[in-house]
Amino acid sequence: MPVIIHKYGGTSLGEPYLIKKNAERVADCAKKGNSIVVVVSAMGKSTDNLISLANEVSKNPNPRELDMLISVGERITMALFAMALNDLGLEAISFTGSQSGIITDTRHNNAHIIEIRAFRIKEALEQGKIVIVAGFQGVSVEKEVTTLGRGGSDLTAIALAAYLGASECDIFTDVEGVYTADPRTVKSARKLEKITTDEMLELANLGAKVMYSRAMLLAEKYRIPIHLRSSFIDEAGTIITQKEQGEKNMEEPAVHAITNLDKQAMISIYKINNSGNYVPRIFEELADKDINIDIIIHNSCKGETSDLSFTIAEKDTTEAEKIIKQIITSNFICIDKPLTKISLVGLGMSSYPGIAAILYGTLSKVNINTYCVATTEIKISILVKETDSQLAIEMLHRAFNLDKIEKESGFPIIQKS
Repeated sequence: MPVIIHKYGGTSLGEPYLIKKNAERVADCAKKGNSIVVVVSAMGKSTDNLISLANEVSKNPNPRELDMLISVGERITMALFAMALNDLGLEAISFTGSQSGIITDTRHNNAHIIEIRAFRIKEALEQGKIVIVAGFQGVSVEKEVTTLGRGGSDLTAIALAAYLGASECDIFTDVEGVYTADPRTVKSARKLEKITTDEMLELANLGAKVMYSRAMLLAEKYRIPIHLRSSFIDEAGTIITQKEQGEKNMEEPAVHAITNLDKQAMISIYKINNSGNYVPRIFEELADKDINIDIIIHNSCKGETSDLSFTIAEKDTTEAEKIIKQIITSNFICIDKPLTKISLVGLGMSSYPGIAAILYGTLSKVNINTYCVATTEIKISILVKETDSQLAIEMLHRAFNLDKIEKESGFPIIQKS
């Protein structure tokens, strides 16, 4: 029988009646002759509540003990889900991450999967049982409980889909699919019928919270198609899949979606003496403090001096400024914050000169200045003042016709002017 993976997020399981409702969906699917593995998250805000509890008793919770604590949420859900299926007359069995054979490295709170040894899952499926797996967790090579980072249940589902050769991987959540922009802030945002894993990975990395970026990397590596859909309505969502070789969009390239990441900052340092090896030292010191650097602009003048700008999270600016001033004492430092990074995502964008013209022309009409720009083959990111971000997103969404989705292809139609 074909194996189908269902993954349910925390908001889809936040109350007992929701667990029972989703158990009924799984039961209906099983009755059609499918083997089903259900990956569950913790109920509602359970993980946040457990972390808050840890912070109440400890200023710096031990990472091992924190994993022991926060892995409990998914274990509660898996047992309740199995009970709900039992009451529907189906045989179900629940497994923790370790019982499922999800082997990780030794990092706590953000472990990486090394190997899947899901022998017990396979055996239970062969016996005709529905398997419920606690997402977000595994066991390390040192036999310690580990967690996979926020959003790790997506990773669990896709890893198991790859291991079991699943025919479907359905991710059930509280949204109806992937949208051209955040529908909570852009009223004209439209749901996409399909999007490539490359594009979804970029969106996840650039601030879209609908899918975990590490999960998308795994989906791309093992070519796992995903159906992202709502657990609250029985309608099709968005298919996330690989672009087939030779496949063409309606008019290349399509800007598929816009996403944004708030609370960013840009630090600029002017006239750095290139002979002092200052730039590598700055980046090394920032890395030692776990300060993540995003966009980097480094301009050299006649090989003697250079200007350096880079972006970081706004919360890290105080620590970053302190580090820079310890290394360079005489240079002028400028910090711009708070900024928003707005990103346009679509295949083949770098080969289409009209994208930049539309972007800058649109923003200039409403006097919005950009602080910097970064491009790849499938995305263009700009930084604007946070106070300008809402207007910028709405204007760009309209300029790239993202409110006018061509229904058959799911792609927006971009008219060349």
